[in-house]
Amino acid sequence: MFAHYADNRTQGIVAAALLAASAVPLVAFAATMRERARAVMPDSMLPSFVFGAGIVAAAGFVGAAGIHLALSDYGRDLDVAAAQALNTLDADSFVLFTAGLSALALAGSLIALRSGLLPGWLGWAGIVIAIAIFTPVGFFAACAAGVWIIASSIVLYLRGVPTREVSVPVAAARREPDMEAVTS
Repeated sequence: MFAHYADNRTQGIVAAALLAASAVPLVAFAATMRERARAVMPDSMLPSFVFGAGIVAAAGFVGAAGIHLALSDYGRDLDVAAAQALNTLDADSFVLFTAGLSALALAGSLIALRSGLLPGWLGWAGIVIAIAIFTPVGFFAACAAGVWIIASSIVLYLRGVPTREVSVPVAAARREPDMEAVTS
């Protein structure tokens, strides 16, 4: 184990940096999705849910990157027990971000299916991905979540900012003005 991390120190540090840096565009995607969803679903909690899920996933990426960085940078300087513990944490650090990715795909998919902000096929694909993350094919589903986020980002960009038509209820439009309020 020590030899692996000593021989691959630079690659490990670069991988950790890239994983941590990926949190920035992920938060930007979640914020964009929230703002676009709010425009078409102002009374729903889903826009906030998708943003919160994006924050959880981004924090998970940063946490996993920190564990991997510690192992890559200091693994050769640790005693055997500490290095084994870090190696075990590193191997299972995917748990830190998969719940957030699953929730992000699920919330984004529900927004797509309820509002049409994204195409229906992206909505259904996201639901499958969100569920599959917790199965034995979770690694592939997490990779598919990345593809889903990229595809959703492209659609959001191409469609631009949605506008919500404000409609006046028919009963309110036909109502006579209150004469007492007008004369006073």
